[in-house]
Amino acid sequence: MTDDAITRWHFTDVPNPAQSDFHYTHDRATSAAVTDTSAHQRILRDFEHAAQTGSQPLTDGRSAKATSG
Repeated sequence: MTDDAITRWHFTDVPNPAQSDFHYTHDRATSAAVTDTSAHQRILRDFEHAAQTGSQPLTDGRSAKATSG
């Protein structure tokens, strides 16, 4: 991310929220409380499936570290 904009997307099975056909809206961080996790649900389900089956998740610790700068 750069200035709150997605600049790279490495997931092939998850829609890129930066694409115009993705229609996700949120409250623009008017609160510090996390009340909507819908944009992350597919990634979380994939991670849970990987943990239960021993398969590789779409994202792992290495990719998370690489995106955190």
